[in-house]
Amino acid sequence: MTITLGLDVSHWNTVDWDYWADKDYKFVYIKATEGVSFKDDQVAAHRAAAKQRGFLVGPYHFFRANYDPETQATRFRNYTKDLEWDLPPAIDCETQDNASQATYRTRIRAMLLAAENEFSRKPIIYTSRYLWHKLVGSLDIAANYDLWVAHYTTAARPLIPDDWKAAGWTIWQFTSAPLDQNRFNGSLEDLKEWAGITPPGGDLEKRVAALEAYVMKLKQWTK
Repeated sequence: MTITLGLDVSHWNTVDWDYWADKDYKFVYIKATEGVSFKDDQVAAHRAAAKQRGFLVGPYHFFRANYDPETQATRFRNYTKDLEWDLPPAIDCETQDNASQATYRTRIRAMLLAAENEFSRKPIIYTSRYLWHKLVGSLDIAANYDLWVAHYTTAARPLIPDDWKAAGWTIWQFTSAPLDQNRFNGSLEDLKEWAGITPPGGDLEKRVAALEAYVMKLKQWTK
């Protein structure tokens, strides 16, 4: 199995970026927002340091089910729109916030759709098998979004929520020591293609369409 190594960080982390770059880590997700009020004050510094060392970067939002999903999506976008990103936005699903499963399911569905609308690209969902089954149970649109699964194990593959049994995982967070570390399910070129940085191979018509989609993505980021 070909994988590409990456990190995820927040204001809680002091990162030796040179160390991780030397160990061939290629991407990082950086916490940007949480709920409707928290803004990570280290997001710009982390992003700048990571980009300087050649990392592909993406923002993530810590979803809180006790706040309005559309407001969360808008604040997430507004706080990150002035920074250039490579990877799709991520939605972190791990806290129940006293919401029933039905309420959580309704609100995370709204959050995903709102984030997709705000960013003009599909977010990736961060969760674990246990947490997804506890918080959501099952979601009709889950498989429309890629999975970033947390499972700390020495096994060759992670356990994933049932909603992604057919699609499988895209990113796997496999440890939290000394930092959260991840595996992208593919090569660096696959990662770039997934992020929309490298047009996929194939005939000219497909390559032109991919390039046009990438240009549209860049225009959205500069709005």
